[in-house]
Amino acid sequence: MGQARRKALLKIPSEPLRLDQVENVASAIRRLAVAASDRLGADCFVLSALAQAVLVKQGVHTTLAAGFCAVRVGQADGSVIIHAPVPGMVPQPGALPFHCWLETETMILDVTTFTLPAKAKELDKLDGGHTDVVFAPDFLFASKKSVSSLRDTIQLDAGKYHYERQADVEAVVFAKAEPLDPEDVEAAWMLYQNRELEVIGPNDRNRY
Repeated sequence: MGQARRKALLKIPSEPLRLDQVENVASAIRRLAVAASDRLGADCFVLSALAQAVLVKQGVHTTLAAGFCAVRVGQADGSVIIHAPVPGMVPQPGALPFHCWLETETMILDVTTFTLPAKAKELDKLDGGHTDVVFAPDFLFASKKSVSSLRDTIQLDAGKYHYERQADVEAVVFAKAEPLDPEDVEAAWMLYQNRELEVIGPNDRNRY
């Protein structure tokens, strides 16, 4: 049996990812994170992995990706949230700029974009500036063809975004990542099945 045939046999069948599934999983992950995450805004791996686990229960298989990302959230200069090394950036010791999201063959799904306004506020605290935020969707589900270059995302209009997988980043991030808590997976699955269910958790809030 040839190598190509073996690979075909090992490929896991997947249902197409529908918009209603995306809306449900993004809502579930957002409600769970807002109520219970102790690293909100810095937990992209966990939130993306939870979304992936919930979609698997629906027969949808996605790829967990890690690498560089940038989103232009506003029109003003500097109104960009960047998770990538850029000229002039002073890296913190031991810090690796990266972001996690999900992919299919043709689409990108980022269930963490609801945290963009809070990330902008944190940046403003650090540099004393003001980040104009007019683009911060609850989630981003878009064709890979719509991805802009990092340069265009930084320099052009609000609503531009850049996602770029990096094999070396994935190797580091995935090697250090801890397994998902089964209770978190079940909680996310329950929320996926119940769009109206609100969550009360350690953060004691249900809106971002």
